[in-house]
Amino acid sequence: MTSQAKPHSVSRLKVPLPTLNLAFGLALFLPILGISLFLLLWSATAPRVDTSLGAFPGPGQVFEQAKTLLAEHQQERAKEVGFYQRQR
Repeated sequence: MTSQAKPHSVSRLKVPLPTLNLAFGLALFLPILGISLFLLLWSATAPRVDTSLGAFPGPGQVFEQAKTLLAEHQQERAKEVGFYQRQR
C-alpha cells in the first residue's frame, strides 16, 4: 500500500510596509556609515604615517591620482585606436 503525500500549502508572510522601509534604510545606511568612518579614519591617520617611500597618501590624494591615471589610460586607448586605423 502506497501513500501519496499531499502537497503542503505555503502561505506567504505579509510584512508590513514600514518594516520593509526600515530594513531597506538600514541596508543602505549601515554600509554608507561604515565607508564614511573608514574614509574619516584614513584621512585622519594618513598624514601621521611615514614609510620608506614617503608619506602615506590620504583619500584625496588617491582620488586625484586615480583621475590622472584614468585620463592617461583614455589617451593611450585613443592612440591605440589611431594606430590600428593607420594600419588598414
